[in-house]
Amino acid sequence: MEKLQRQSKFIRIIGQIAFWLAIVAGITAIFALWLAPSSDLDINIDNVKFKIDQLLPWHRLLITGIVIMVIGVVGYGVRHFYKLFKLYEQGEIFGEDNVRHFAAIGKAMMMWFLVRVLINLSMIALAEYAEMQLNFNLSISSLIIGIAIILISKVMDEGRKIREEQELTI
Repeated sequence: MEKLQRQSKFIRIIGQIAFWLAIVAGITAIFALWLAPSSDLDINIDNVKFKIDQLLPWHRLLITGIVIMVIGVVGYGVRHFYKLFKLYEQGEIFGEDNVRHFAAIGKAMMMWFLVRVLINLSMIALAEYAEMQLNFNLSISSLIIGIAIILISKVMDEGRKIREEQELTI
C-alpha cells in the first residue's frame, strides 16, 4: 500500500503541474492573440496555421472561445485526475469520492469529443484565412473511452455499496 501511495503522490504532482501549465498556456495564447504585434505572428490551431494580422475581431473571438473550451475541458479532466490520485495517496481506494472523480474523468473525455466537433465547425468558419487546406479527422475514440470510464465508475460504485453493506452486517 505504501508503494501505491508514493506512486500516487508522484502522479498527483504531475497532474497538478499539468493543470497549471494548461491554464498558463491558455492565458498566454489568448493574450498573444489579442495583444501581440500581429505583423509576422502566426497562430496554429489543430495543425492549421493562421496569420493573426488577417483575422477579423470576430475571428479572434472565435479562436478565444476555442482556447477557453479546450482549457476548460482539459482543466476539468486533469483536476479530477489529480484529485483521484490524491485520494489514492491518502489510502482511499474505493470511496464515494473516488467514484465521483473517476466518473468526472469519463465526462471530460466525452466533453472532449464535443469540443473537437466544435473546433472542426469553427475551422470551417475560419477556412478562408488558413494557410493550408483543412483536413478534418474526427475520431470517436474519446467518446467511447468516456462512456467506458463512466460505466466502470458505476461498477465501482456498486462494488463500494456492496462493501459498505457487508461492513454493516458484520
